[in-house]
Amino acid sequence: MGKSMPKLTQDQERQACEILINLGWLETEQAVHSEGVRAIREVFKCPIEDAKAILGDLRARKLIGLEITPGGQLDPRKPMPVAQLRWIRPAVDS
Repeated sequence: MGKSMPKLTQDQERQACEILINLGWLETEQAVHSEGVRAIREVFKCPIEDAKAILGDLRARKLIGLEITPGGQLDPRKPMPVAQLRWIRPAVDS
């Protein structure tokens, strides 16, 4: 576990962000993360630990973020509204 995270080029970072964004809406934060890790592993042919590290790094540097659909009004007589999440590229001040 003493290995450091693989260093991605800017093109690879951009590619990883595009892959995550293209996953679309998912129903839970766990699904968003697990699908994100799976997609990164598939593209970069890396171990799960590296994929998690890459995803964490992209988030920490705010190259990728999460968006959530607005939930509806909570009403005990109706089913709980389902919020969905997806990866987005955070707005940056240019």
